[in-house]
Amino acid sequence: MDEDLKWQLDAMENRDAHLEFGLSVLADRARTIDERLRSLERVVGAVRFDVGGLAADSGEVLRLLRKVFGEE
Repeated sequence: MDEDLKWQLDAMENRDAHLEFGLSVLADRARTIDERLRSLERVVGAVRFDVGGLAADSGEVLRLLRKVFGEE
């Protein structure tokens, strides 16, 4: 096998491995954030947010965040 071709194949395999690792790290972080949000929902209960005349309780805020980030 041509050395240049072998080097390119090795580089592609390394890139794929790095991408897989990066995706797994992101997935772990997303799970951690979701767990923290869910525990916050249980601990805090209903907190009322009022920002610039817009008001919502914590449950509504969490539902909106999950909807925005595709969790619903």
